Amino acid sequence: SIGSVIQNMDLSHQAHRVKMDAVSTYVRERSLPKDLRKEMLLFFRVQKVAAYNESELLGEVPMDLRSNVIHYVYGKQVERCSLLRNCSKHFLTECFARMVPQTYISGTIIFRKGEYANSLYVIIKGKVEMLDHDTGKSVITFPEGSYFGEKAVIPPFRHDETMRARTTCKLLSITKEELDFILDQYEYDKNVLVGQALR
Repeated sequence: SIGSVIQNMDLSHQAHRVKMDAVSTYVRERSLPKDLRKEMLLFFRVQKVAAYNESELLGEVPMDLRSNVIHYVYGKQVERCSLLRNCSKHFLTECFARMVPQTYISGTIIFRKGEYANSLYVIIKGKVEMLDHDTGKSVITFPEGSYFGEKAVIPPFRHDETMRARTTCKLLSITKEELDFILDQYEYDKNVLVGQALR
């Protein structure tokens, strides 16, 4: 009903307000300089804060129902992403149930060359660009449906590139730890994912 939708919006708004209060307290108590304080507040202000934990919520329902929900919510992203397109339905269900939505403002560095690769990303909306390590200039632009951060599944698990949000973009990310946990259970998908990432 409309009332339920409004109530859920209120819960999400409340969760976002609680998060922003915590961030405000942090930057104040740490006496961050104005520019860092502004950057921290801006980053968290644009993040989606849900009134629920999707992974926990879906973890309570049978696999078949969970799979159908995940396919409905994320099916288009799977179809557009070459890294995931050939993976099994059950693997994708487990993977997307653990993914976290993130928003990056245009110009934000997502990670730098040499950093530990702790997450894999799928671009839902917007564009991300790879930067030349020496000049800082854009080399390649990744559109919606692309993935990056694949070094999270390839030793030595260090990024070979610096990635920056070319536009304000919405991403889905999954940590290396969560991904490793799932891949240990799905050998076929592990081979598919690593094979695609190595291309």
